[in-house]
Amino acid sequence: RDLPAQTRVEVTIEEDEHREIKLSAFIPLIDEEFEVVFEKTGSVTDVEEVRKRFDTLKLKLKLIQTIQREFPKQEVEEGLKTLESLTVVEGIERDLKRAAHGEPAPLRRANLDSLRLASSLNHLAGMQTEGRIRNSINSLSKRATGRDADSLRTLRSDLDKAAAGNHEDILQTIEKRLVEMDIRLRMAPIYLLYHSLFVFPQQVRGTPEQVESFREGQDLILEIAAKLERGESILDEMIVRVERAHDRLRQAWGSQLQEWIRVKPGPAVDETTGVINLKK
Repeated sequence: RDLPAQTRVEVTIEEDEHREIKLSAFIPLIDEEFEVVFEKTGSVTDVEEVRKRFDTLKLKLKLIQTIQREFPKQEVEEGLKTLESLTVVEGIERDLKRAAHGEPAPLRRANLDSLRLASSLNHLAGMQTEGRIRNSINSLSKRATGRDADSLRTLRSDLDKAAAGNHEDILQTIEKRLVEMDIRLRMAPIYLLYHSLFVFPQQVRGTPEQVESFREGQDLILEIAAKLERGESILDEMIVRVERAHDRLRQAWGSQLQEWIRVKPGPAVDETTGVINLKK
């Protein structure tokens, strides 16, 4: 059945001596409990799989902490303090180091604890929707111009109204629109660098600095393409690297690059999302 937004759900994850994982979800509003058992056979999972999940969770925890500093909420602060007091992150880190040497028990423990951590972080993030939106608007305001700037002002006004009325569905719609705008605006510097590399002739001579600036830009685009293929986020630090590499490329090749750009159109780009196929 459908439940109201922000409905409280109590989740419990247990692992028995037979290495079966039981997930229970109790919903106080309807006084019902749901249970799922995952029967495990063979090895628990791969160390790298757990490590990748854990690395993603650490990034999510960092974002939650950032939002909490700028837009504090008592419930989130209490949840973060609980995680810190239980040394959850440190415990998973220790177990993964031992698991890397082939110990099965630490791997099982790290796997289970990372699932519990994911559940806790999802709960905390669910209480930060308004703060996350305000943080996103503030960040995008630094890059947005023209119609994008107008859209952000409208979204900020809509946010104030939705937050005052506790309209969670409207907040989710606003956040979705901001995510789309974020992708497009953040992809713009990547597209510009890719376009500059795209227009180069197949064979061209240059000074050592010119050649090195091209290689730096090319390696950076390949690194970004690999991240996108793995489903990883492109962080602000990466965008800064892109902008610096593009500045270096333009300074090294000067008017020669500008002429290539003038006579050769760029690769196709989705005007809504700003997404381009970096492999082409």
